[in-house]
Amino acid sequence: MLRSMICIVMLVMFAATAGAAIQTLQVQNGLTVGGSTYSSTESLWMRSDGSGINNAMLRVGYQTDSTGIKRSLIRFNYLDDKYHGVDVGFADYQIVGARLILTTDTAFEGTGYCELRVLDSTDEGWTEMYTTWNLKRTDLSQSWVGGPGVGTNYGDVLDTVRWINPGGNAGPTLTPLTFDITGAGIDVIKNWVSGNDTSASFILKADVESGSTSNYVDFYSEAFNTTPGYRPMLEIDYDLTIIPEPATMIILCLGGLLIRRK
Repeated sequence: MLRSMICIVMLVMFAATAGAAIQTLQVQNGLTVGGSTYSSTESLWMRSDGSGINNAMLRVGYQTDSTGIKRSLIRFNYLDDKYHGVDVGFADYQIVGARLILTTDTAFEGTGYCELRVLDSTDEGWTEMYTTWNLKRTDLSQSWVGGPGVGTNYGDVLDTVRWINPGGNAGPTLTPLTFDITGAGIDVIKNWVSGNDTSASFILKADVESGSTSNYVDFYSEAFNTTPGYRPMLEIDYDLTIIPEPATMIILCLGGLLIRRK
């Protein structure tokens, strides 16, 4: 009798959510997320002359002047953190997809492909204020594990977007470019939501980082204040009907017991 009641309750709970469609949460500095204004995106860009820069843009590619290669890092902290007033309303295992949307600034040149990759966990300890091309942490004299500028300490390409600027710094402008986040990238999002690894990060780099002419793209960062809607946007698709695998097995087993009792 007790087993039957437990099974019925669990099946009713499952049925109550079975009709729910996949939903999408948008995360961006300045948006309301989980009842609070979200403001925990972190990013910076580096250039191979040794600099680390935290300002209103993120640069990717290379310039033929002395500043050299450009790479950017980004993460969305505290996606489900009651201390920061954020409650996304779903669990990490209910995430089924995600996208990173970046808007281009006017000041970029040439044509190229920007790659989205996962930064290796051994290099996650960067900060906006103390990270440069040469050092992961200047305040602690910590070197990048993979060498300057992260070296090659990152995963496979998750997605690429192409930038084209036929008119030099004059245009085009304000173009949203969308990276589809898959594979290891979904694990990063899940870690942000679960709190298992809030320092997990993405790296943005050009597929080609050398040449005789400058090829680079500028995206607006979370620090851009003129038009908040141009800041980096993370979209997370989730499905509330997904339940943990152990619970699924319990439902199936108890369902089988009910069938046999009949």
